[in-house]
Amino acid sequence: MDTLNTTTTPAPKAASQVPVAYADLERVSRNHLRAFTCQLDSQRVAYELTRLDPSGFETIASSETDRGHDA
Repeated sequence: MDTLNTTTTPAPKAASQVPVAYADLERVSRNHLRAFTCQLDSQRVAYELTRLDPSGFETIASSETDRGHDA
């Protein structure tokens, strides 16, 4: 193994952390959506869905804030 391999080939442990990182990204995305729509609501601005289906949005918006895995 040379220095190029150490920077371009992920260690096995790093690959096993991908699902954790992905779950964290999903969690913060849900939290951001809640915070964003809360701010819009406080300013009486309507949020128009463009990507997320209405039932998916309602599920996220009406659920509690997601806590991190260390919380």
